[in-house]
Amino acid sequence: YEYLFNMYRNQPEIFDAPRKAEFKPDNRLAVAFPKYMVDTLGGYFNGIPIKKTHELIEFLEAISQFDNRNDMEDEESELFKMACIYGHAFEYIYQNEQTETKAIYVSPKDVFIVYDKSIEQKPLFAVHYGQEETKTVGVLIEIDKIREFVIDKGVVRFENEQVNPFGKLPVIEFMLNDERQGLFEPVISLVNSYNKVMSEKANDVDYF
Repeated sequence: YEYLFNMYRNQPEIFDAPRKAEFKPDNRLAVAFPKYMVDTLGGYFNGIPIKKTHELIEFLEAISQFDNRNDMEDEESELFKMACIYGHAFEYIYQNEQTETKAIYVSPKDVFIVYDKSIEQKPLFAVHYGQEETKTVGVLIEIDKIREFVIDKGVVRFENEQVNPFGKLPVIEFMLNDERQGLFEPVISLVNSYNKVMSEKANDVDYF
């Protein structure tokens, strides 16, 4: 995931290549093809925000309030961009201290969902986690409850159990494709080769 993110940020492997001798030119040129691909497809896919409607005016007003409160136009755009980079992304629905329903996009570097083995692949639970010094901390999100946990020296400790107010798993996975393959993953080797060719061409010109 970190490698894909670095490719998107235009930090490919050309910058990690061995240094040349001091008397030789050492250009490091990189073209931002991954970012261009993601931004272009994102513009086509979500350049015009998703329009939502409902026959009941009170439902439509509730949807509009939810969208405005969560800035859903930006949320949907970031979800799609993240899915293009990593092949999938997650949206986490939760309630804040004012009992308002909120939505936030989450990177697959920080969360995963476990599905059952049935043909429907129903979600069983999700885990949102991170590192704090030598400990792994996070939240185990189940259909009926939500529990915080700490993993310290191989020992798992659960704490602060709460009822899941939604009655279903409030984590949704958005997949770019069934393989969960990022938009530019199939052409990474071509991008790296292109950067190398351009860099060596610049080196040849400078050396001449």
